[in-house]
Amino acid sequence: MTCYYLSNAISLIGRPAFREQGCDWLSSGLTVSGPRFSFFIGQAIREYRLMARLLLLCKLKTLSALLLVLDDDDDDCVMLTQLIKTRFGERLSLVCTTSQADFLAHLAPGEPLVSLILLDYHLPPTTSRELIPLIRAQAGREQVPVVVWSAQASAQAQQACLAQGASEYLSKVAGVEQLSQQLSQLVLRYLPAFPPDEA
Repeated sequence: MTCYYLSNAISLIGRPAFREQGCDWLSSGLTVSGPRFSFFIGQAIREYRLMARLLLLCKLKTLSALLLVLDDDDDDCVMLTQLIKTRFGERLSLVCTTSQADFLAHLAPGEPLVSLILLDYHLPPTTSRELIPLIRAQAGREQVPVVVWSAQASAQAQQACLAQGASEYLSKVAGVEQLSQQLSQLVLRYLPAFPPDEA
């Protein structure tokens, strides 16, 4: 085990990947500050454990997620895209489409992993109630949170969506600030690793 820590500590120190990720301060180097080899080994192990923890923190800061939205209103897509960019920067990407075909294409095998799906209820000529089973039928998408989002669906329609596999139903709010808060709360609920930037 000591040899494992020692070899990993030596191999990690000064590795360019640290600097490439903006973590050059991790590359502190490893020096022998005492004459005893046992001290050198202990120092190497401590350095390795510290660097492993700090590297994990650096990776967490560069994580990204994909929010996929289907809405029949182009103006809503523009507004949602701007709000997500403002609140989450580059950490959370948003793909918003008004086309069911494009939406389903993003769920096809080989496409980037979707972290959260937001569906408007009314999607002429159908509704999200009919679309949810198609999402769940996609391999690897069974557990992706699917939130139905509308201001007009009846209580019966809401329950039907939940029965089909929706994770939640949200009543769409009016006003940019209220919508921004609603989106932030939604992301925090399902993607807690991506807190919004301070307003």
